[in-house]
Amino acid sequence: MNSGRGNIQIKFEFSEEDFTQVSEYAARMYGLNIPESKRDLIYARISRQMRSVGASSFDSYFTEIQKKESSFESRKFLSLLTTNVTSFFREPHHFDSLKRVLRDRLEKPSRKDRFTIWSAGCSSGQEAFSIASVVHEVNSKFADSSVKVLATDVDDEVLKRARLGTYNDVEVADLNEVSRRSLFESYSPNASEYQILPNLLNLVEFKNLNLVKPWGLADKFDVIFCRNVVIYFDRETQQVLWKRFFDQMNAEGTLFLGQSERISGGCSSHFESVGFTEYRKIV
Repeated sequence: MNSGRGNIQIKFEFSEEDFTQVSEYAARMYGLNIPESKRDLIYARISRQMRSVGASSFDSYFTEIQKKESSFESRKFLSLLTTNVTSFFREPHHFDSLKRVLRDRLEKPSRKDRFTIWSAGCSSGQEAFSIASVVHEVNSKFADSSVKVLATDVDDEVLKRARLGTYNDVEVADLNEVSRRSLFESYSPNASEYQILPNLLNLVEFKNLNLVKPWGLADKFDVIFCRNVVIYFDRETQQVLWKRFFDQMNAEGTLFLGQSERISGGCSSHFESVGFTEYRKIV
């Protein structure tokens, strides 16, 4: 085995059986479907982390991961298996639709006292704060008094970032000036760091939640964003999730999916398509 000094990196044995163990663990614990084509990527990520913690072999490292499933290293391992790609106002047509749904609720306040939104698989928070910004744009009093935005993810590392609400200049580079001012405390073209407005930060509750485990959510939701998440799950897990989302939604609730995701199979009869990757619960 090579020395880790200088530019020489330690190389670990990572057999086909090792990859199978990782993929089965990912499916069992998180519902993730990791294809063989990802093997080299997964090896590169795992070996980098093993070197950083001084692990001697994949077997010993993976044994510890499974032995202490709630440990920091186990949570870090999850981050190695997934790719957190997100941005503010990603797929903007969904946020235009959210505005319409919110305005409809303002016109029909008798439907119920509270409006609930869930960002499932929220990553580092950009989606959740985009939602909060739209809520405040539609009606700030409505937002403060009767809207709840829940944002969940299974990865504690990205949730830690999300709760801070601090983003760098690269993460906000694609936003126009109006969007930046709607999200951040101060805006300067030369700033390297931006802080989410306190009223948006206070509107969002961040929580760790594993979509393939029991949710334990007391609320039912008027809107659910679950975008570019179920694409990582196998077809059977997707079918289970469609039904669980249906059960967790209020009547005529709206479900937003990622651009490569569609409701299919038996659950397609539970929803009607009302826009591009936008579905309404059928009651």
